[in-house]
Amino acid sequence: MKVSEVSQEDEEIDLWQELWRLRWQAFGSGTVDRAAMDQLARRAAASEHHEVAKLARNLLNAGAKVNYNTRFEWLTSVVGGQRFPPVQIDVAGPEGWDGNGAASGKMMDKGDSWDGDLYARICSGIPHIQQHREIPDCSLVASLINVRQRAASALRVRHIGATYVVNLHFNGSDCRLVRVDLSYVPRDSQGSILALHSHKIEDVVLERAYLLVKNGGSYKLSGSNAAIDTYLLTGYIPEIRHVRNDAMKRITTLLKGGMCIIALGTAEKVNDRNLKSSHDYATIEIHSNGNLVVRDPLDASRKLEIDECTLLTNFKFMYFNWNPRLLFAHHQTLHFRYTTDPMNNFPTVIDKPLFEIFNKSEQSESVWVFLEQHFDRTLNDQSICLVQQVPDSVLLVSNRFDGSNSGFYLLKVEISSKNCIKLFCHSEVSANYSLHFYHISALISCKKATVRALVASVDDEWNSANYYGAFSNPEFYKNPTFELVVESNSKDHVYVDLQLLGMSTSLLNLQIYHMDDYDLTKPIVFDESYTEGIYIRKSLPIVPNARYKVICSSYHQSDTNRFKLLATTSSKNSKVKLSKCFPQYGSHKYQLARNFSWRKETNRVKIPFGLVATTFLHIRVLALEFQGEMFIRINIFDDDTQELLLHNEDFCILPRHGLVIPDFSGMGGRHLTLLIEKDGPPTMFNSVPMRLEIGSDFKVVLNG
Repeated sequence: MKVSEVSQEDEEIDLWQELWRLRWQAFGSGTVDRAAMDQLARRAAASEHHEVAKLARNLLNAGAKVNYNTRFEWLTSVVGGQRFPPVQIDVAGPEGWDGNGAASGKMMDKGDSWDGDLYARICSGIPHIQQHREIPDCSLVASLINVRQRAASALRVRHIGATYVVNLHFNGSDCRLVRVDLSYVPRDSQGSILALHSHKIEDVVLERAYLLVKNGGSYKLSGSNAAIDTYLLTGYIPEIRHVRNDAMKRITTLLKGGMCIIALGTAEKVNDRNLKSSHDYATIEIHSNGNLVVRDPLDASRKLEIDECTLLTNFKFMYFNWNPRLLFAHHQTLHFRYTTDPMNNFPTVIDKPLFEIFNKSEQSESVWVFLEQHFDRTLNDQSICLVQQVPDSVLLVSNRFDGSNSGFYLLKVEISSKNCIKLFCHSEVSANYSLHFYHISALISCKKATVRALVASVDDEWNSANYYGAFSNPEFYKNPTFELVVESNSKDHVYVDLQLLGMSTSLLNLQIYHMDDYDLTKPIVFDESYTEGIYIRKSLPIVPNARYKVICSSYHQSDTNRFKLLATTSSKNSKVKLSKCFPQYGSHKYQLARNFSWRKETNRVKIPFGLVATTFLHIRVLALEFQGEMFIRINIFDDDTQELLLHNEDFCILPRHGLVIPDFSGMGGRHLTLLIEKDGPPTMFNSVPMRLEIGSDFKVVLNG
């Protein structure tokens, strides 16, 4: 090679590497270096590398218009340390990234140099694509057999220089670029080339690309299925169904319709000696007698005829891959990150990713919703994921879902005219996901939904400062408390559903009161029962725009004390609001408490106190033990003038959670005395410990 040719080649490589750097900077980092892009375009044009010059100018225009989806697809390009960017093979160029993280296409398992003549001799006696017996990728080879027969144009492979580039469908993109280098190919135990057998070198390239993505180039695969692998090759929507009694009729109908590709998977045990257990087969045609004709990926020379009895007794799965271009006119995609903390902390859909589909057309429309988990080799292959419609009662949902462990889930919904449905996604692992929406009408729109449109929600925990046990505890009112308001123009009652969720099996309860029910004697609907892990109150009558308080309690304190409170209403044009509040001391800044006891010879206790400044007082007197109904009265007088500032002549029952005097106005600088009296003989209730609690905006000094 001449020196000028070498320098030209080096120049081209440098240009492509600079283009890739700027691509990543623009789409991945969100930084548009316009000067560098313009310089690259000029430099490429000057050296007559017109393709790079054109792409650099296009990048200059596109870089400033990067949306969330595009950036997400670029940021999720890395799988197992290698980058697979969302770039069409037509604009890939001969060179990818260099240095660390380069998408070089080198295999993890090293081997000898490619021997085309040897490979041709190996494949000479094999009529079709055939699986290599030392590579456990029957699902991929079955997929290739099907795709070559029914959708060959969907395969995207291009030979550029010394490498091949392939577009595969994964991680939310239909054009993940995989660069394959066939310079070195591992050998099998017999010294032969370790690759599937085919008369098309592109099939070998596709297998190598598949191994790079699925397992970093290693041949030690953990298993897959034909639905997943056909999607990876073509983007055809995967659907997995169990073989049922109507399987033969369904398969023959669909094969004749030509809308999908079909493969079959055998059960863990098979009765037919011609079939292999836990193995995928390509379904290639229907015999004139009505039976299915399948091909074993391990033996390209033999077709197997499958009658209905053989199908039902030996096969477990039907793998359908639907052609979206024939079935639908529109495809929308939304990407998101699923994190199990907090999304799986509580058995509710509220913390999960939520989505809305709007049908603005004049007729009912069908939408297929396809959930795709992004590749992550650290994930458990058996992890469950799903997408489902949000139920009418968003509160009545658990975290035990019947989903798919394949990393995909397909939901088919029908949406009536001018209507909207809401969906939620669930996953057992933290992972990136893409949600695909396929539909015919252009009047279908999809977007992420907000929690506020469904329900009011707050998270909190019981700790040493706010755990005060069950309703029977005199200090129950000190448990976490939340203000509830339903904003509405309605003049009638609205009905609210409340749900309290715990992260453990603790027994839970909630009570709701008017905000000014300081003694907690008039609950809206009283229920003293406690239920394990979840407590639900439905159809509570609420006055619109009135203030209520919800007290959340746990019967026992556990190691996991976090909880979630949810509130929702079915009333139209009403909005539920929840917020943390602290009414225990009247929401005042200063909080003072003193224990006291009754004297044997008298029914009264005097507690002198002074006020630093004029302030409102929130006074509570309570018995710390319950020994029967106690009747008390409270009066307050000025020590200097003997003026009675709070006058009560009658005794009243001391409520379980204390008798409260709210908003008592005290003037600063005065010396006052709180007189607490009980009814009955002096010796009655002498052993009951008592407490005085005072909340105020300025400091209160207790004397004596």
